[in-house]
Amino acid sequence: MIYYTVKTTEQILQWKVQAINTATLSFEGVVVISCEDISENLKDDSLNLKLASPRLLNRLENSEDEHLVIFKIENTPEFLLNTFMSSNVLSNLVEVSNAKLSKNTLKLITYSALEKLLYEVFDFRSNIEMDVEKLGDDFKYYFEELVNRNAVYFPDTLREIQAVRDKTVVQTLNSWYIFIRFYRETVEEGKEIIVPDLTKKINYKNWKGSFFDRDNPIWEEIFESSRLHYPSPKNKAKIYKYWLNLTQ
Repeated sequence: MIYYTVKTTEQILQWKVQAINTATLSFEGVVVISCEDISENLKDDSLNLKLASPRLLNRLENSEDEHLVIFKIENTPEFLLNTFMSSNVLSNLVEVSNAKLSKNTLKLITYSALEKLLYEVFDFRSNIEMDVEKLGDDFKYYFEELVNRNAVYFPDTLREIQAVRDKTVVQTLNSWYIFIRFYRETVEEGKEIIVPDLTKKINYKNWKGSFFDRDNPIWEEIFESSRLHYPSPKNKAKIYKYWLNLTQ
């Protein structure tokens, strides 16, 4: 369900709606507010809305112009994406402007790729029995801790990032799929949030190293009949099972 009204910038700011750190929509004259839920209250031919956890998806300009304000209920993947982008630590990892990562970037994943993975792992309307706000808070905590505890894989200089890319596959879409799916399954099983040690050493067929090392012989088995590290749904699911069995 979508609702709309027309308001000035000043009127919108008076609502004190939380804004995400990175603008994901940029339609001139249009403001989008996504909500966990919207309740209607019709009184004296006037419709009042009660918004649950509203989030402003635009950066408001200092203008007296009127805007078309759209209120919409966000689905689970969209909610988690906006929660991810609301973190300074996490949003700094995401390339928003371009659909592809350049070789000389500090960004680790594009906005569109992250969005696609979230829709792949989480249903449009997830059936996870958890308060949505807690789901988002835990999701942000999980990824912030994942980055902090595995800092060797998430450095902040270009030289170090390029070294990580040369030696490991930890920044590929297949690996991001692992991170997201592991969070979902942990929540579905009702467990406490577990932050995996991505550097954990494993033994596999006389080989020892970290799962995400490029010289891990597993990659030859998984990608035997497809392009190396190609992120197809089948490949992602297969890699996840290998990782889960060998590291958890």
